[in-house]
Amino acid sequence: MAPSDNNSEQAITLKEVPALTIASVESTGSFERLTQVFMDLFRWVLLKGGRVTSYPMALFPAPPGEVPAEGVRFEACIPIDPESEIKPGEEVSIRQLPACTVAFTRHQGGFGEVGRTYDFLLEWIGDNGHEVAGSSRELYLTNPMQTEEEELVTEIQIPIKTT
Repeated sequence: MAPSDNNSEQAITLKEVPALTIASVESTGSFERLTQVFMDLFRWVLLKGGRVTSYPMALFPAPPGEVPAEGVRFEACIPIDPESEIKPGEEVSIRQLPACTVAFTRHQGGFGEVGRTYDFLLEWIGDNGHEVAGSSRELYLTNPMQTEEEELVTEIQIPIKTT
């Protein structure tokens, strides 16, 4: 179920996320900067002969709202075939994200409103006896360059541990 203005209707679920091999670039900046980093990273992976295996994602060490929009630290990630022979280079790391349990929900709409979805998800995590256990993940299920803002869908995942 997509988030709505009424957070009580927003579905939050737990799931096991498998380990993923990723090509990634760390950076700081706005959503526009993140978009440019993704475009450059996709180009790099494809030119190196990599095979993309899942949706692009960004990792955020701090939830939105805790830092100014222009100073957000992020890691842009492209899941790639683990059998790939791509070597790191040009600011690109190749590494494995470990398997983990996440609490997740979907945010529909523009990225300017994503903070409310994070607030709701973080509140749910605390209210249900869990603790945050890593950087939040945003999986971009729609392409912002081809999709109207109100139709964008982002899956927000927060790694957890049960207390």
